[in-house]
Amino acid sequence: DNGNKGTADNLSAAEKAMKTMKKKLKKYSHRREGDKDEREVDGVQFLFNPKSFTQTVENIFHYSFLVKTGEGQIRVRSQKEAEEEGCMPGLTVKQMEKEDDDDDNHGVEDRTQSVV
Repeated sequence: DNGNKGTADNLSAAEKAMKTMKKKLKKYSHRREGDKDEREVDGVQFLFNPKSFTQTVENIFHYSFLVKTGEGQIRVRSQKEAEEEGCMPGLTVKQMEKEDDDDDNHGVEDRTQSVV
């Protein structure tokens, strides 16, 4: 059935996009901070493409899967936090390490989702 093959191909494409996004975020985090600790990255610079609205939407869509699986975090840095940290306020993204536990729901109740 061609319908099932298309769904499998789309899932595979989404998984590939998630892997690519994880690699880029990890590389960008290290390049920006110069060490191996995972740091928050400016979400606008990382997710938004000023030359392509379509690419921006795709980036946000794929990053949402990382948030859903607990492998990514997105939040807003307040003005106060920005002043304390010596950086700009606004949207930030961060790669999270996925915990390997037998309990598949570990930490899920602690996460919240917001629609932008």
